[in-house]
Amino acid sequence: MSRISGKRVEFSSNRFFTVSSNWEESDFFSSFISYIKTKQDCHIFVHSEVLTPFKGALNQREIVIDEESLLRQVKPDCQVIVVGISAVQWMPLVAELEHMGCRVSSIADYAMANPNLVPPHCWVPVEKNIYPLRIPRPEIKKGLDFLLIDCPSRNLSMMPNGLGYVHNAVKKTGIAHQTYDIDIVAYHRFHMHRIYDVGGEMVMPSGHIVPKDPWLAEHYDVWSRIEISDYIYKFLGDIIDAICEAKPKAIGMSVQECNENVSRMVARIFKARIPGVMIIVGGFSCYNPNIGLKAFPIADYMCIGEADLTIAELVYKLSQGERPADLPGIVSVFDTPHRLFVPAPMENDLDKLEDPRYEWFPLSIYRNWNNYQLTPVIASRGCRWSRCTFCAERFYWRIRDPRKFVDELEYLASEGCHLFMFNESDLNGAPETVLQICDEIIRRGLKIKLTAQLRIHKKSDRAFFEKLAKAGFVALRFGVDAFSENTLRLQKKGYTKDTVRQNLRDCWESGIYTEVNWVIGVPGETEEDCSEGVEFILENKEFIGRVANINPLIMVNGSVYWIDPESHGIRFYADKEKVFEENERYIPSALWYSVEPYIDAAVRKKRFEGIIVSLIDGGFQLGPWAMKVYDDVKNAKSDGGGRSGFRRFLDSAQAKVYKEAEGNHLRDEFDKLIEDENLIEPTEGVIARMDEIIDGYQLENNDSNLMVDLLEAKKGYLVEQRQLKLNADESDNRSNETVPGI
Repeated sequence: MSRISGKRVEFSSNRFFTVSSNWEESDFFSSFISYIKTKQDCHIFVHSEVLTPFKGALNQREIVIDEESLLRQVKPDCQVIVVGISAVQWMPLVAELEHMGCRVSSIADYAMANPNLVPPHCWVPVEKNIYPLRIPRPEIKKGLDFLLIDCPSRNLSMMPNGLGYVHNAVKKTGIAHQTYDIDIVAYHRFHMHRIYDVGGEMVMPSGHIVPKDPWLAEHYDVWSRIEISDYIYKFLGDIIDAICEAKPKAIGMSVQECNENVSRMVARIFKARIPGVMIIVGGFSCYNPNIGLKAFPIADYMCIGEADLTIAELVYKLSQGERPADLPGIVSVFDTPHRLFVPAPMENDLDKLEDPRYEWFPLSIYRNWNNYQLTPVIASRGCRWSRCTFCAERFYWRIRDPRKFVDELEYLASEGCHLFMFNESDLNGAPETVLQICDEIIRRGLKIKLTAQLRIHKKSDRAFFEKLAKAGFVALRFGVDAFSENTLRLQKKGYTKDTVRQNLRDCWESGIYTEVNWVIGVPGETEEDCSEGVEFILENKEFIGRVANINPLIMVNGSVYWIDPESHGIRFYADKEKVFEENERYIPSALWYSVEPYIDAAVRKKRFEGIIVSLIDGGFQLGPWAMKVYDDVKNAKSDGGGRSGFRRFLDSAQAKVYKEAEGNHLRDEFDKLIEDENLIEPTEGVIARMDEIIDGYQLENNDSNLMVDLLEAKKGYLVEQRQLKLNADESDNRSNETVPGI
């Protein structure tokens, strides 16, 4: 019996209506019209942009073009024919009609039943997915005191449990409020468009390819590019319009690194179109009062830290027309200048806070396009250790009552959730409490799976991990962060390599998959420390499922390196006060270095690449991104910048000025700029962006400077590469003209 390889394909109505020439004259259209004519007792919905040919072909038949009107007309068991263009529109409509009990058929259904009539270009390769899916409509209530939203992107399609706690706090105030999760709606719209409208790679105007799923954690950096905001806006623009039309008094937004650009763009629209609206922000980007509104200047109020503890009083006063100032735990544009920030009282008993139930949307929407669902839960807040030198997370640690926490797990399991992730940094701050949680899960017989991040802990022995495995833990990520005795001491981790080895071994042998993180480049680290770390991982690779992250040190606001850089041998290439003034969140790697031994951005980059190469050469499996770095380093073929180097660029004639600048901090700044802006591919958009950046530097500096020279050299290289590509494409096209069938 022979195996036949194939690919699943489905009909794309978007391609039929937008790519086909004279689609109304096609055999497929004629056949579809004949099919509709046989269905006398049914509702017909047709997208307004293609209405005219359908109206002419169907004579006097009533055709509905407004979704709201259609949904008001239909009743259970009635038949509806849906003709849409973009899957973003017609798929949620089909799902909604089916939910109402209607018998629905679409133009795509007819195509699948009559494939011989369909033009070849209308088929797209399709992976197994969950669509069509009911998507909440952009319906925003009028007269709202407060609207709570979350913009793209969160990690995966997980429920926003932080937003859930804020929602609960606002609900208790009695004001007119609504919560609308823009992120999850945009997520599913994006994937319906990707799968059914495009049927392949999506490319931004600059030429950059949009990742298959930008919401995955490994693609967090794509959201730092301004153009992604413009690209993603088409999936949320109607929601923003609805919000502007509803004119809420105040809008709350959860902001973090991956959604700041989209959130800023949206907030500017709100300010321009809703007179007097108050913008309130909270979330992970709002952890430090010293940064305050500089992190999100368009906001009127910022809740510092745990926003669910401060939001209620603020939104209530705003609903009464007040503009409160100098509130504990909040900074605002109305505060007394230079006032001393006062933290809000911390809730010690987390069980007093109502569990999130995500009641604004059906829980079924919170799953990936391929039906993968990971549900976040919180058993503790803060970090009990709070001493790691590189970390800014130094918040008071508390943990919930095991029985009440498992009550939440049991509720979510009853709603169809079975894979949970503890969305916190220090679950085993008290290992004995974690064991009590496990006992309660086991006692209730919950059939669930759990994942979490833990610290290495001397109390986490074999019995500890065996109990976790019995309760349903399937994977644990350890924030080891250092793998030599010296770096463990430098990072103040509070444990030894022997304890690391014991935790990883006992966890793995208990049947729980293990992952580890690594932070490199801390002041005082040596080449020998990196080698010792690689050796440790290779010696224990049978107990380590994955190295999840290898992170070069970032000098972040709130870490001890930020608070007291001199004591750690940290120096700056420019005036320290100016560097801190211009970089309120973190100091770019190109602007600082440490001594004894000397470590700068280039050293950290070299160690990063060296660790990846050594691990892979030693037989340790790393992910696809690390494999690309490995390939670039080993084969010297990268065209990029940043961590993967400038291999081919260095071999070009344009690299002379770059080589001569070795050791100059501006070259490090240049490296970071190329990586952050992703100025890698030789496209028109990238070259145009290079011109903009060069113009900006020339305006700031009247005289020619090294940065301009470096940028001009890189631009010259990209222009040359683009011309070579164009020549190659032209040659390929000439060759194709002589090949039959092409």
